[in-house]
Amino acid sequence: MSEYAEAAKPLLLGEGKNAVLLIHGFTGLPHEVREFGEYLANEGFRVHAPLLPGHGTRKEDMIKTGRADWIRGAESGLKVLQGESPENIYVSGLSMGGTLTLYLGATHPEIRALAPICAPVYLQDWRVRFLLPVIKPFVKYYPVGGELEGILDKSALDNPVAKEHGRRYDRVAIPCVAELLSLMREARERLGEVRQPILVIQARKDRLVHPGNADYIFQHVASREKRVLWLENSDHAATMDFDKRILFKEAAGFFHSKSVG
Repeated sequence: MSEYAEAAKPLLLGEGKNAVLLIHGFTGLPHEVREFGEYLANEGFRVHAPLLPGHGTRKEDMIKTGRADWIRGAESGLKVLQGESPENIYVSGLSMGGTLTLYLGATHPEIRALAPICAPVYLQDWRVRFLLPVIKPFVKYYPVGGELEGILDKSALDNPVAKEHGRRYDRVAIPCVAELLSLMREARERLGEVRQPILVIQARKDRLVHPGNADYIFQHVASREKRVLWLENSDHAATMDFDKRILFKEAAGFFHSKSVG
């Protein structure tokens, strides 16, 4: 099996009476939350990270998917863990995975606690919001270029998995961006339905998701127990960046503290 195929495989790690669902980001892979999952497994959690529809194959497959498919993929992952009858289930996700974390929190009150990471519920760049409906009928893909420099360090970009992923997803499907905005809008509108304890995790140097999203989420969820964890030295891919060990430790401690049973 190739390194890329291995990186795209859903993760099922660890054993324990408490379970964590981890959700990767837009155009991402379970690989980006693998180290986080391994840490949680070592902390005594059962961990599952599904591969969302349209991901881990080719951009031509992703363009056929949208918001409903990604929600279905996240909910299918939740069902996998529910089928094991754990005492508590927690959810965490990176980027769009964080947005899906918020959506699941609003729609599945049985989830015990949430830890969205660099989760977008709005975009700072107005040009995307207003120009997207204009170009969507005429442009299928947008090329991905050097904007990834700085978001992932050089060692991550030089990794064979990252290189292969860059080849397969060298362009972003414009219809999928529109679907992502739709998902963000729905998650934003349902923040008042999120009542679980929540640890909002945000990279201070995030260049893809404006850090103000963390404050917005904090202010609008109905959770009584809530706080923001700022990662001072990290960019958007926080589960693989400088503060990742802080992230892992704080999230694991947060989930442990919310265990019932």
